[in-house]
Formats: sequence, structure tokens, C-alpha cells
Amino acid sequence: MNEIQSQYNDRDIDNPVAWLERQSDSGLRDWLRLSLWTRNSLPLVVPTTSRLAIELSDLINRGSSLLKTRVRSILPGLFQEWGRNDFLTVLDDLLIVAAKLRCANSEQYIALILAERLGQRPGSLLIRQRALSVLSGFGCTERSVLIFERHITDIEYAAICYRALYRYDLRYGATELTNIIRMFQESDSLGELDIIIRTLASDLEPADFTTIITKYLEIGEPNEIVDIVEVLRGVGVLTAELLMKSRRHQRRDLFKTLLHRCAASKLKVLLWQLESIGVGLISGPDETNEEFVQTLIFDPTSGIALMEAIIPTSDLKADVMSEFVSQSETIAMGSSMVN
Repeated sequence: MNEIQSQYNDRDIDNPVAWLERQSDSGLRDWLRLSLWTRNSLPLVVPTTSRLAIELSDLINRGSSLLKTRVRSILPGLFQEWGRNDFLTVLDDLLIVAAKLRCANSEQYIALILAERLGQRPGSLLIRQRALSVLSGFGCTERSVLIFERHITDIEYAAICYRALYRYDLRYGATELTNIIRMFQESDSLGELDIIIRTLASDLEPADFTTIITKYLEIGEPNEIVDIVEVLRGVGVLTAELLMKSRRHQRRDLFKTLLHRCAASKLKVLLWQLESIGVGLISGPDETNEEFVQTLIFDPTSGIALMEAIIPTSDLKADVMSEFVSQSETIAMGSSMVN
């Protein structure tokens, strides 16, 4: 490695990219190892106000496509070389370089470090978060899915793992959301919970997000339905605009699930929650005079209103139907008095 360092001159310090391009594969590997493990990166000069991994990544990204390909082929081997007794800063820099160069072929070695080598050393929490974020950036795969499933039960890593999993398979968006909400509510981390749910909503198309909400409601406890709706409503992701952008069958499935699974004693609260976002549920006859649950959705942003029949009231459970019809009659009576 000392031989490598003797091969540069002042011109190479002025133009380290050209120097890198001239290195053999073994020379490039030795230089990267020396830079990361000893912090001696010459001919690259790292300002004291900057970070080695950032400067290394920027330098390599300024090079040719061939240089980036060569470095990507070297990085997995450097992850393999990192051992339990090596500095965490070395691993952190390796992770940053791999992320910035999109070195997805490092995935299995990062996963191995997480599973077997990192342990619980002081400072390992932040490194584990970085490693999970890098794996998430590469995209969850069949190889890494178990890593995310293992760490999602820890609040320190749950947000990273949740996003990785639902982007891999939308079903995780529903199956893991109950635990995510419970975990962050119990730790009083409501601000972080808001961010997680907003990120979920922004990552997905409205139709997909509506499907996630419906599947989530299908597995929630009936007595918790209004709590679930309150979380989504409070964060501002369950809106009339969202429902307008969803497909008709998705809206129907959502409202059917709400009415089928909501406890009768909670129905009044549910109807109020929906009304607060511009959604009215009432009973009324369709064109054949059959009594239906109907939705009236008004989106104040677009000024568009939409009315649809969902299900016959006879399909509701007896106690829910009784309560629902009672609420509808109250609403109708109030409207007639105003008129």
C-alpha cells in the first residue's frame, strides 16, 4: 500500500480522478482499503470540514462509467474484509460509498454484517440504521426481506423497515401497520408516526393507498375501527380527495369494510369522523326502491360532489343497521327542520 502512495505527484493531487482511472484493479482496491481503514486518501485531499466517504463518492462519481463499475465490483470484497474488531467509522463510510454509488451487489454482505458481525457495540444503533437504510435504498429483495422483518419490531428501526417492506410487497403496508401504530403510540412518538403514515400515503397512488387502508381495517379489531380512522383522519391522509381519486370498487370496498366491521356502539362516532372529511353515509332508496347505504362525497379542493350506492342496508348486521337507520333519520329530520 505504501507503493501506491509513492505513485502520485502534485499533478495527481490537482486531478485525482485521472490518477484513479490509471490504477489497476488491484491498485484501486488497495487505495480504497487504505483510504477507508487509515483515512489516508492521497492524492485525494479531504477538507477538514468534509467527510471522507462523501469526498470519495463524489470523486468516483466524477469519473468514467468504467471507473464506477470497477469500484462497484471492489466494494463487496471490502465489506467482507470488515471485521467485528474494526472501527464502526470504517463500516459507516463503506455504507455511504455503497449507497452513493448504488452498489447493490454489496447487499448480501451488508445483510451478513447485520446478522452476524455488528453486535451491540456502542454506536451500533446508528450504524444499523444506516445499513438498513442502504439496503432499503437498493430495494428489498428475497435475500433482505428477512432482515427487515426481524428489525421492524424494534422502534429504532421500524420506520425504515416498514417502508422497505411495503415497497417490496404492498401487503406489508396493511399487515404491519397495526403494530407500527401501536408501537409508536405506546412510546408517545406521535410525530414520528405521523411522518410514517404520510410517507406511506405519498409513496403510493391514491388507489393503492385506499386498498391498503381497507386491508388494514379488515384485520383490525372492530372496537378499534374508529381509532384507526381517527389516526388516518388526524394525519390528514384519509380525505375526500383521496376517495375521489380512488376507483369506484375501492371506495365501495372501503365503506363496506367500515360498516361491516365497526361495532354498532361506535357507529355514531364513525359517521361523525367521515362527515368531518366531507363524506356522508345515509340510507335511502335506489331507482328500484330498495334501501341502500349511499355515500355523498364532497371534495372542497375541486368542488366536486359524488353520490354512490354502496350496499343494501339489509346486508348490514342487525344492530349496525338499526343504529345506522336511526342516525340517517336524525340527519334527515335535521335537514327538514332547516328547510
